[in-house]
Amino acid sequence: MIKNNLRKIDPSLFNIVRSQSSKDEFECIVYYNSLNNMVNYINKTGCCKIVKEYPFISALGVKVPLKNINNLVAYKNLNYITSVANVETQVNRAKKVSNLDRLYNQGLSGKGVTVAIIDTGVIPHLDFVYPSDRIV
Repeated sequence: MIKNNLRKIDPSLFNIVRSQSSKDEFECIVYYNSLNNMVNYINKTGCCKIVKEYPFISALGVKVPLKNINNLVAYKNLNYITSVANVETQVNRAKKVSNLDRLYNQGLSGKGVTVAIIDTGVIPHLDFVYPSDRIV
């Protein structure tokens, strides 16, 4: 069944799934069309356990027994499924580099102001382009 839905599964997660034993359970990120539909499907089928919600990117962190991955990937309201990755912000570093503390100490809060930091290292990673492209 996964073969029929390969466009919905991240290649790195597919490799993890292929190397697991049928008794294994693993964590992944599920991107959905509708939170209510996705949660109802998970509760109804028991295919996985929700461990975290990411409403700002329309996603859920779930634990899935390998035997249930096909049912999860085949669900019509699931857009994409990826492996879990650790992500860290570097706001403190950017704050120092851009000298924002000086402005804050002068009484400027930045309220109503958009700040852009141009970084030549930005690539169209899934975190930036799904569910919509946020790279300007």
